[in-house]
This record gives sequence, structure tokens and C-alpha cells, in this order.
Amino acid sequence: MITIKAENRQLTKNAKYSYLSDNYSSDKGSFVVVSSVGFEADDFILIGEFGQETSEILKINTVTAATHTIATTTNSKFAHNQDTKVTILKYNQVKFYQTATETYSESGNQLPKASAVDYDVQADQYFTLYYDTINTTGFGWFKFYNEHTAVATNESNAIPYADFNEYSVKKIFDYDPELVKIKFKISSGVRFWDTHEEIG
Repeated sequence: MITIKAENRQLTKNAKYSYLSDNYSSDKGSFVVVSSVGFEADDFILIGEFGQETSEILKINTVTAATHTIATTTNSKFAHNQDTKVTILKYNQVKFYQTATETYSESGNQLPKASAVDYDVQADQYFTLYYDTINTTGFGWFKFYNEHTAVATNESNAIPYADFNEYSVKKIFDYDPELVKIKFKISSGVRFWDTHEEIG
């Protein structure tokens, strides 16, 4: 089984954010932030930081600028403390693809969902994971996707299902991280793409 990992923290680079002005218990659908400037209806927000157990992604229903109040379309699952970071996300899902060759082609190559939330960005993790139980060879790809606007990023670099060879970019990066901006990692059968450059 191949696991493809998409680096969630790319989504918060240079993103607009604020902080909660009060403590909130779980099951809340309205939050006051320090500043609501830049927050708009239908935006997705990350409450907390990626990789934290109680972080979650919600969609904004309305913003009341006078009181800096953000109402969400669904209630929160977790309690959140005052000063918790609230970040606008351009994308709330990830779509995964597999091709036989290192040439990207979207048509007919999207990997199937195993559940209704299979492609949702995993807020409590640094990476959103896809477990490919069908293919053992070829190349994996992913795109971040906004399910409201139907806008997606460009595809990731090709993610080989086979191990990288000794002279691959991954090996070069291990030798000198400053040589390349795009970093490849492998761990126990896991292939994923991770970049420090902002995704448009």
C-alpha cells in the first residue's frame, strides 16, 4: 500500500489570520476575533494550528465587522481558548491522482474516495493522507481544492511509487538542503511532495 502525503502547512503561508477574543466551549457556531478584517462569508478558516489535536476547519457563514464576529455554517467540535489563532484557508480539500507515467493527466486518474471525508484537509495533522490500496507502480499527484469555489491549485510534482534512486533530487537534498527548494521525503513505503514555496 502506498501512502501519499500532502503538506498542510503550505496552506497557511502568508495567509490572513487573527485570534479568538474569548474562550469557547465545543459546539459553538459564532466566534469573536481580535480583527475580522479580511474575513468573508464562504471563506474556510482553521481554528488552531495544523498538527494540534483540537484544530478544526470551519466555513464562514457571515461576518459582522462592527463586532468582529464570525458565524460559521457548522458548529465547532472542540473547545478553543482565548488567543487561539484563526487563519483563512484558500483550500479545504485535497484531490489525489495516479498516473502510469511521469506525465500528469487529470482525466480518469483521480483516486477514489473511501469515505465522504476522504479528501478533507486533516486539520489535526501536518499532512493530509491518501492510502492507495489499488496501485503499486506509477506516480502520485495531488491538488489542493476549494469545494465552494471549485478552484484548485496546480498539480504537485510527480510522486514516484517506486523508491528514489541514489542520485535523485531527494538524495541530493539530503546532502545539501540549500541546493533545492522542493524537498522529497520517504519513510517506510511513504511517498510525498513537500514545498516551501507558496501555492497559488
